[in-house]
Amino acid sequence: MLASYEQYAHKHNINLNRNLTSLLCYTDIRNLAQKIDDEFTYKKANCDKYDYLIAGVAGGIGALIDIFLV
Repeated sequence: MLASYEQYAHKHNINLNRNLTSLLCYTDIRNLAQKIDDEFTYKKANCDKYDYLIAGVAGGIGALIDIFLV
C-alpha cells in the first residue's frame, strides 16, 4: 500500500517530505483545528443529583467488597 502511495505521489509531483500544513490550504487547516478542538477537549458533565448518588453508592459498595474480600 505504501508503494502505491509513493507511486501516486511521484506521478503527481507531490513531495511527501513536506510538512502537512504546506499541503493544506488555510481554511482546511482552520477546519481541522476546529474539529480537533471540538472532539478532543473536555466538556462539562451534565450530571444531576441522581447521577452523583449512583456513583457514590457504586463506589461505596466497591470499597466494602474490597475491604472484606481482599
